[in-house]
Amino acid sequence: MSSIEREILVAILKTTTKNNHVEVEEISKEARVPSEVTRRFLIKFHEENFLELKDEDKVVVAGWQR
Repeated sequence: MSSIEREILVAILKTTTKNNHVEVEEISKEARVPSEVTRRFLIKFHEENFLELKDEDKVVVAGWQR
């Protein structure tokens, strides 16, 4: 796992503590990673059934996945 992947995963955990969804831009900002790079990794995580992407700008993480 790369450091960028790790930063994105930590950002997902931090930003989804109150809700089970978060905007891609918020993850990108928290991880300090460009949004296009963030989207690329989110697509990878989605293909691995780690999370769900809604409308390509929102990430949904179920409580059991956290």
